[in-house]
Amino acid sequence: MKKLQKGENIMEELKNNETSEKKETIEPLEVITLEDDENQVAEEKMDSPVIRRGDIYSFEDQEWRVFDVRDKNVNLINLKNNKLRLKNTTDLITAIENRECVKIKEKTESSFSISPEEMETINHRAEVMEAILRKEYPLTTRLRMNHDSEAIILGVTRRYLSMLFYTYLRSGRNKFSLVDQRKNNSRPKNSHSKDYENPKNDVDEILKYGLKMFVKYGKPGQAYDAVLRRYFREPVEAPDGSSVKMVTLPEEERSVSYKMLYNYIRKHTEDYSCKGKDERDKQNNDRQLVGNSKTGVYELGQIVEADEMELGCYVVDQNDGETVLGKAVVYCMVEVLSGICIGAYVSLENNSMRGFQQVFLSLLEPHKNQTKGYNIDYDEEDWPSMIVPNEIRCDRGSEYMSKAYSKAMGELGIRNTPVPPGCGSLKGVVESFNGLVQTYLKAQLKNNGYIEDKYRGGDLAKGAACLTLEEIRGLVYQSVILYNRRVFEGLIDKKYVDNNVSPTPKGIFAYEKAHGRAGDPTNVNDATRPAYLFAMLAKEEEKRKFTWNRRKGIVYTFYKTELRFYSQEPWFLDILKDEPHPEDIEVRYNVDDIRNVYIRYKKEIHRVPLAEKIEQQYTYADLTWDEYDECIRKKRDSKVMKEAKQVYLDTKLNLQDTVEKQAEMAKALNPKKKKKYGKAHPEDKTAKKQEMRKDPDGITKRSYSSIDPEPKKETLTKQQEELAAIEHLRIPDEMRTMGDRKLSREEEINRILALIEDEV
Repeated sequence: MKKLQKGENIMEELKNNETSEKKETIEPLEVITLEDDENQVAEEKMDSPVIRRGDIYSFEDQEWRVFDVRDKNVNLINLKNNKLRLKNTTDLITAIENRECVKIKEKTESSFSISPEEMETINHRAEVMEAILRKEYPLTTRLRMNHDSEAIILGVTRRYLSMLFYTYLRSGRNKFSLVDQRKNNSRPKNSHSKDYENPKNDVDEILKYGLKMFVKYGKPGQAYDAVLRRYFREPVEAPDGSSVKMVTLPEEERSVSYKMLYNYIRKHTEDYSCKGKDERDKQNNDRQLVGNSKTGVYELGQIVEADEMELGCYVVDQNDGETVLGKAVVYCMVEVLSGICIGAYVSLENNSMRGFQQVFLSLLEPHKNQTKGYNIDYDEEDWPSMIVPNEIRCDRGSEYMSKAYSKAMGELGIRNTPVPPGCGSLKGVVESFNGLVQTYLKAQLKNNGYIEDKYRGGDLAKGAACLTLEEIRGLVYQSVILYNRRVFEGLIDKKYVDNNVSPTPKGIFAYEKAHGRAGDPTNVNDATRPAYLFAMLAKEEEKRKFTWNRRKGIVYTFYKTELRFYSQEPWFLDILKDEPHPEDIEVRYNVDDIRNVYIRYKKEIHRVPLAEKIEQQYTYADLTWDEYDECIRKKRDSKVMKEAKQVYLDTKLNLQDTVEKQAEMAKALNPKKKKKYGKAHPEDKTAKKQEMRKDPDGITKRSYSSIDPEPKKETLTKQQEELAAIEHLRIPDEMRTMGDRKLSREEEINRILALIEDEV
């Protein structure tokens, strides 16, 4: 909501700030240019070149347009690739004077007429473009900021807004460049097809052409193929320039999708049988309604309908509040007899077995645990739990057709009843829940990320998205409470009327629980819960393989990296010791928890944790299984790992070369055949060994010398070195005295040095 309000008030803020801006702000929109001759005369009278907005200059073998001149800088845009550049005005003038930059005369364009309504649109667009330019000045790269609010103001997508902005800059900020070129019968640059009559953004014309092709071919798919061939293909030249081929545009660049054309055909075709693809649609909508979803249902929990639906609401990241993660997906389970919703879960995964597992697991505990922290006021009767159905009615989505789903239902003894393909109305109870939840939320989430137009409003909804996944969950849970309290206006059983039962899913469920044929359907307790939980765990053959090792326990190996699961409990040691074939014991795991695996041994469910004494394993304990695999895969594919392997391989091969060369050299130096071991004299051999054992590398001497090392000798001066050299000289006795005084040692040495100098 904040984004939208900001976008709606942006023009008002600009007008308020217009008076306070300095003269250096952006020039007015209207560009007044002189004729070429007048410009030339004006420039000739000036001492230096004049740089004006709208001028085109050629330098560096490229053409650049000036779209802004201020603050001693010139803003330029490349006319070919929309690259932006900021240059100093003085530098640009110097380049012009040196003929390094040449001004180009712009070609005149043909004139066209503009209606007052179109003129109003142009002025509005120009105001928005100027607002963006003012917000991002100075532009040195491409658009940096998110301009969803401006896109909402203009009623265009973010991508189209960017295209308009660069077109505006390439024109030198000429507002007439923002005119809708489709009004002037302009032909797209890359349209070389002879059959090209209308631009690819003219949705009405494309849909009409698609309807015409449907009449011709009789199939919506073939009609859409004709639309693709006519409107959404472009010629692409081969890299070598030898040929040109037509390439279909990606889905995000097509203004008309298959669903849009399909619904348009259904709307404009009288014969309903021609609206669908085959008899499947006719079976779903034209069949005789001789019963309803409750036909043959007499007990609570007898049949539960399961489904998943994609909410038309985009979800943002809760950390930054801006990154759009996708649309929320609701998994739900509705009890048929009472019409009450017994389970709901909100995810970002579509058609996922994991989503069904989550909504099924929500049935095994009170919903108060699930809604804790969402501040929802309701009673246990408003949203019953602890119910496992006898039969699940579902569609043919990939999660319900998977082997994991079939095995889980078979293990729990739950009957699986998929409806025929394309017949969603055969599970009308859960479909009514989906429709009502969509209706509840659509009105409240308008302009907050909910898609108003199913086929055209995606980009606008993304720009206005502001709710996180947790917030959407809270809204869905509140919608469940509202759904369970809704009033049945239609026909209900007479016994409910006679007993004054509240005509709501909540009231009917409470009555059947107390007086129904099956009584209390709560069939989950502490004794049965482990079996239900074990059935919902992922099986090892689905994605991961575990092996048994009698010394290591249960081992999961991924790219030569092991995760070990081990327990000191007697039952686990018995498996490793006494069980002849432990591989026959199935290992299962929770996809969101890497800390444990689970096994069933002698009809009991056991948990096996990560081996406690392998501390490295617990550094990954907070990851899911997919995150762990990705982490190990990242390690394997990392640059560091590859470099280390390369260094190791080179070192190993070099060592092998050295060993071979050393052996060959030794053989060459000692060609004589060696004596057999033990023939040499024992004393000689012992002496040789003792000699070779003498610390050849000096390791022992260096190591033990660090203990109480010898004091280092002081560095001697030159005079001290001379004194030390002659200190050993013998001094005659007659020289040891001078008069009555005995000479000191230093005096004796100085006297000797003097005598030596005299002799020299």
